[in-house]
Amino acid sequence: MANEIWGYVILGIFALVLIGLLVSWIITRMKGKIALNLEKYQFSTGEEIKGKIILKLKKPVEAESLKIGLIGVQNTGQGKERRQETFYDFYMPVKGKQIYPVGESGYDFSLKIPANLFTMPGISPEVQKIINMGIGVLNAFGKANASSVKWYVVAILDIHGLNMQKKVQIQIG
Repeated sequence: MANEIWGYVILGIFALVLIGLLVSWIITRMKGKIALNLEKYQFSTGEEIKGKIILKLKKPVEAESLKIGLIGVQNTGQGKERRQETFYDFYMPVKGKQIYPVGESGYDFSLKIPANLFTMPGISPEVQKIINMGIGVLNAFGKANASSVKWYVVAILDIHGLNMQKKVQIQIG
């Protein structure tokens, strides 16, 4: 009897979470959409990521800011211990607090990738270059797990309550 009750409780919690996610998605869609157009998708360290954030709003939206960011995510662990860890997370404002208008609006941005993105503290640039070349050789032969590192450019319209965001995957090498 007790197991049956716990089953209903777990099912109820799952249903509430699912309904909450659905309501959140519907409310966000009622405000409009955000798109992210990049000039290119493959970069080197030190380069600038250039593009345009396009807001397609169905009604005026008061927001704290419109931000662009670069995040790096890596898969760690194996099996049941596998998880994603964000190891790089940088955002900068494109526009500040304002009421963003109905319709389609475009906002140009430029975001510089740090030249020292892959450097390790305490290691000379010459040694770091050799390490990076070694990793490149291992990647070429499929011996390194480069696919576990993913880079994203993220645009966020920071709205009270629910943010609108768009994430686009890029490559940095």
